[in-house]
Amino acid sequence: ETVELTVDSTKAGTGHLTVTGTQPNRAALRVFTTEEKTAEKHLHYLKFDPKIVGPYTLSLSWSNDPIPGSPFQIQVVDPSKCHMEDPIPCAILVGESQSFVVKTRGGGSGKLKVVPSGSNVKAVLEEAAFESTVVQLSGLELGESSLKVTFGGHDIPRTPFTVGVCDPSQCKIVNEDPQLASQIVKVGSPFGFEVVTENAGKAELQVKPRDPTHQCRIDVRQRPDRGHSWEVSGTAEDIGEQELVVLWGGVQIPDGLVRFTACDPGKCIIAGLPDAKNFIPITGEPFNFTIDYSKAGVCQQLSAQAKLSEGVTEDLGTETEGAVATISCTPKQPGKLELILRFNGFDILTTPWVCDVPDPTRFRVTPPKGYAKQKETVVFPITGVTEETQNFSISAVHSEEEATVSTDSGKEDSTVIVRFNARHIGEYRVEVKHAEQHIDGSPFTVLVANPDGCEIEGDIPEFVHVRSTGTVTVVTSSAGPGE
Repeated sequence: ETVELTVDSTKAGTGHLTVTGTQPNRAALRVFTTEEKTAEKHLHYLKFDPKIVGPYTLSLSWSNDPIPGSPFQIQVVDPSKCHMEDPIPCAILVGESQSFVVKTRGGGSGKLKVVPSGSNVKAVLEEAAFESTVVQLSGLELGESSLKVTFGGHDIPRTPFTVGVCDPSQCKIVNEDPQLASQIVKVGSPFGFEVVTENAGKAELQVKPRDPTHQCRIDVRQRPDRGHSWEVSGTAEDIGEQELVVLWGGVQIPDGLVRFTACDPGKCIIAGLPDAKNFIPITGEPFNFTIDYSKAGVCQQLSAQAKLSEGVTEDLGTETEGAVATISCTPKQPGKLELILRFNGFDILTTPWVCDVPDPTRFRVTPPKGYAKQKETVVFPITGVTEETQNFSISAVHSEEEATVSTDSGKEDSTVIVRFNARHIGEYRVEVKHAEQHIDGSPFTVLVANPDGCEIEGDIPEFVHVRSTGTVTVVTSSAGPGE
């Protein structure tokens, strides 16, 4: 920076000003002078541009006589060479102290000062080795103070900065959501709580995993409607027992260890559960499936329920071996049947499993849903069979064959289970007649497909650019009907 000085010779009478100067390296200093002379005043303006730090000497004389105080010494400093070493305190506990170090090497011979804006913080400076100064900050009372650090009267980098004086013992956690209340959270599902810092002073609220190997996204926001309240939102990204540490001013608050177990119901593997879109459950006929939760985390509760048409729910039979549960469901009444499967209170099924149970007292045939697969058995029920209606006939006809049909009695005396093998792709027309008349639900068509007959034509794109279209051609001419 340019150094500027003014010499007033108004009362010195007639004469001339002589200026010489030397730099810290004893080289001559070039000083630029200008003069302003009027009837009322006679002023001389001096300026020079220092290139190095250290003492500069100016010798001033008036008509060859030194003016009072000459020669003058000016200390030139470079505050940009000074720096505060991390960590710089952002909060101090009330009644306690924290320190940081300021390095002034290369900055010259200026004086270091630390001035707090408020009376709640006291700064004490102590010189140390290697042109370092230790600044001891003491928190006297709750509040906030801005600290200005200067060297030779000039601000050094990163100043001013703010320091809060706080009392973590006044903080408390409130309004935990139900997930945390049960100490079970779902991976990928946000949970939260609130931290109230009223009467706790000024500081930064920090929330972080105690074990850094666990992944948990954390968002801390101060509520705009209440300055002493903070909303904390977390999302566990892996399973297992975890802890979050809540800090105010770098110190753990009371009860500031939030414990929970993260589980991932999406990693439960269900095997043997029929597709509700293509399944016809029969009253009295049990169907079984398994749930493997070995990769879903700690299991505190696995529940399986059937929800009936009237909204009534009943627990299903469950047998567990290791981390595999076998579930058995036996429909007891006609109407809507919904399965509700939960792991630690969280839904395992991503879409509802709902299907219709036929009325066993109604004489009718219920066609199978969806598509049948070639060379697999097609199964469907005839319900409401009585002594008067038991003499019915069944046919399943394809353009190339008439399939062989077999029947078995169901668990309900009034139900008959019909089976035939779909040997060909295409359509089978099924007719169920009693006294030469179609019964309710007859006739119907069973569509038989062969997914193995689908072929991909050409190559599958390995990469598809964003906002562009990738195309895959699938030839289904040999696969039969389907989607």
